[in-house]
Amino acid sequence: MDSRRQGSFGSSLQSSDASFGYSSPELSASESDDARSLFGYNAERLIKASTMLSKLETATRIYNRIDDEDDAIQVRDACLVAVMSHRLSAYHEELKRRINNNQNLTPNEYFYFALTTDNVNTLDLTILKRIAETYQGSFKQNLDILIAIREWQTAGLMQEKVDAAVRLNKVLVSKEIECFLNLFGVNLAGADLTKANFNFTDLANSNLSHSNMERASISYSCLNNADLSSINCSEFHRNHVSGCSGPIIHGTVAQQAIFDDATFIRASWNNSDFTGSSFRNAYLVHANFTNSIFDKCNFEGCKLLIEAMPPKSFVSFKDANLVHATLHAVDFKKLELAEARLLSDLNLLHKFDEELDKIQHNTLIPAKSVRDSGLELSEQIRVLQNIIAENIIHHLNQTGLDRNKIVELLEDALEHSIFQPDSLLERIANETDHLIYNNLSGFFTQNNPYRYPYKSKAIEILEAEIDRQEDLRVELAG
Repeated sequence: MDSRRQGSFGSSLQSSDASFGYSSPELSASESDDARSLFGYNAERLIKASTMLSKLETATRIYNRIDDEDDAIQVRDACLVAVMSHRLSAYHEELKRRINNNQNLTPNEYFYFALTTDNVNTLDLTILKRIAETYQGSFKQNLDILIAIREWQTAGLMQEKVDAAVRLNKVLVSKEIECFLNLFGVNLAGADLTKANFNFTDLANSNLSHSNMERASISYSCLNNADLSSINCSEFHRNHVSGCSGPIIHGTVAQQAIFDDATFIRASWNNSDFTGSSFRNAYLVHANFTNSIFDKCNFEGCKLLIEAMPPKSFVSFKDANLVHATLHAVDFKKLELAEARLLSDLNLLHKFDEELDKIQHNTLIPAKSVRDSGLELSEQIRVLQNIIAENIIHHLNQTGLDRNKIVELLEDALEHSIFQPDSLLERIANETDHLIYNNLSGFFTQNNPYRYPYKSKAIEILEAEIDRQEDLRVELAG
């Protein structure tokens, strides 16, 4: 499997009303008045709804479709597309119009609408429970979860709320994967989601803020635009030496999601796409982000400690804002930081000293692995030097500054101690040589940019870029 592949996201019902226990399309004389008040009955509409439910089941059934990671991601994307297609269909819009006009739907119609809606928070609990009395099919778990959510949302008295929370947690923990679950836009803010199973679930636009997600699982799902702010998953870690406090996020699309002010200890977020998400003032320690994408994410004020990862793995931070973040890592070689934002607006800089001081002491900090001896500190420093040098070059070339200014800033950067070799003797020799150079004048320094006698790889990278800029300036002038 291509380790970078994240995907773009993020019993059959019979063609009659028999699935709901009705012997004919028309309401029988034995049915109670409340059933008559809840549902409308029309043979043609009942058959149409059953057909649509059958199509939805075929498109979103999970069993017997997954052999490996690639299959799981393909099934996730296919299910997301299928549910969205149903949600945006003219048929779904017609059902929504009938509901908005207070017109009763048939049981099959309402069940189809509930499974594909973009707002589960407004589903009628009484109707859902009535449907559940007779329904026994592939969507049984989906129906039970929808009922538990609406019971929790609508509970009034404190004891009712507590009882509903227990039922909700129980049904989410016991969830097995049969059909893809649509919880688009669900509001579970403050809910107890401990050990909840949200695998193969659409949680886009959901509100999970302030909830308890200790050891929850979100695999092959969608969290696009979801709110997971102010979640605190640290209590479990305090009482257990190892293990993930949760939630586990795997093979999931979580673009433009919000994780602000959240605390996650031993987060395991692998093979997932968090592009454009916000982690402002979040606290993520002992994190495993193997093969995940954090491009264009905002980590302002965030503290991250990324653990060691398997060989040939990566974490992408392209265009991510790390200017006011603190990033500890066991192996910086696995982190793609060359195109991240490590520096403030370079158009406003006169010298690099303060910015590089900040990076050296506050932003990128080598961390020792908690599982093994980790990389030697000197190797970590060399890796960091190269990352920072490449980062400076990448962003300077995007500023639109003239080449004279770019060369001036690169020469300023060369003088910073962050790029010096890790050998003490070589550092002393470089400092002495540079001091002598600065005290010379006239012929010796005219048009002869300074070059250190002992070079780290980062110094070589910066000097090569200075030479390239000079050559380009000569070309353009000629």
